[in-house]
Amino acid sequence: MLAAPGPSHSRRRSLAFALVVVATMLLATVAARAVTLPYGFQETAVFSGLTQPTAFKFAPDGRVFVAEKSGLIKVFDSLTDPTPTART
Repeated sequence: MLAAPGPSHSRRRSLAFALVVVATMLLATVAARAVTLPYGFQETAVFSGLTQPTAFKFAPDGRVFVAEKSGLIKVFDSLTDPTPTART
């Protein structure tokens, strides 16, 4: 017959759980840091008014296709076109 775990087993288990929590918090902090862009690069929003965009593709003629989570595909004539044409 096995004996019930003693107090030292419970302490080790609590310590292991605390270490897992701390490690998870540290990893989340590292992942949340902003990306530093290389010298000479800048971040710029090209399109606005998108609802949960999931993917984009560039066509050879300069058009930009943006897929939204809802299934809607918005087509911009170029990177400077502020008004898309919506397709389903």
